[in-house]
Amino acid sequence: MSQDAERQRLLQFLDEHVFDPVLRTSPDRVDRREAFEDAQARTERIKARCHACPSADELRRLCVELTASADGSRAERELDRLGLPTFSRLAKPFFTLCEQLGVGSHEDLRALS
Repeated sequence: MSQDAERQRLLQFLDEHVFDPVLRTSPDRVDRREAFEDAQARTERIKARCHACPSADELRRLCVELTASADGSRAERELDRLGLPTFSRLAKPFFTLCEQLGVGSHEDLRALS
């Protein structure tokens, strides 16, 4: 599989399992609208950063950083409280997919330990 195809597959995973479920949820359906809108805005910014990565390796490195910094964040807690996907909760399946695609190395996962 080419680097661009790997990048597209990883982005597809993130869009389907992390970003789009949050971004498609209407703020009208939640009890703490302002907190949710903040979490949605953060999700939109992260999605844009991921889509701007020029390679699968860079996307994986960004996701390692994001996972390490997202754990326990206010936005992550709000999404978790609402039962919506969080970046840190889906890190393991994402990195498993990276491994299956042969993207990156195990060394950059030390930040998650």
